[in-house]
Amino acid sequence: SMQELTEDAQRDARMGELLPLLEAEARRDKDGGYRIMLADIYMGAERFPEAAGVYADLVQADPEDAGLLARQAQALYLAAGRRITPAVQELIDRSFAIEPAQPTLLGLVGMDRFQAGDYTAAIAAWEKLLAQLPAEAPAAAVIRQGIGKAKSKHGGAAGEAAPGGAPAPAPAAG
Repeated sequence: SMQELTEDAQRDARMGELLPLLEAEARRDKDGGYRIMLADIYMGAERFPEAAGVYADLVQADPEDAGLLARQAQALYLAAGRRITPAVQELIDRSFAIEPAQPTLLGLVGMDRFQAGDYTAAIAAWEKLLAQLPAEAPAAAVIRQGIGKAKSKHGGAAGEAAPGGAPAPAPAAG
């Protein structure tokens, strides 16, 4: 509707005024709070390279924070057009080394493997993620759907083992 468009335009204009102020605060920021806010805004605005840059600074200040490493990896992944580049893989490895079930990255890896048609790996990542969520969480429902899709596609893939490691039944000789 026209009203929604106007509200969006007003919000964008306000954001245009606030962003430089926030960027200035972020440059002076010692504890990282403003920078995290700034990076989140960049992510929301799909300015993934800028977000990745801010997360990179935060990671330099706190190299053992698995969550920050995960967010930097996610920003770089999106900046690269949803590709796990060597730089993204390195961040994923560093984050998982600190927190083996890092939820942001389990979601990302699951999605990436699903899109690549590697349904076994997608299911494995998503089931690990699901185990951490309350059963009634909205995200859990989405992940269960994804697992269901992956399992049905996996079942339809010829020549692959069926879920659970059992060999797929041989097609009847016709």
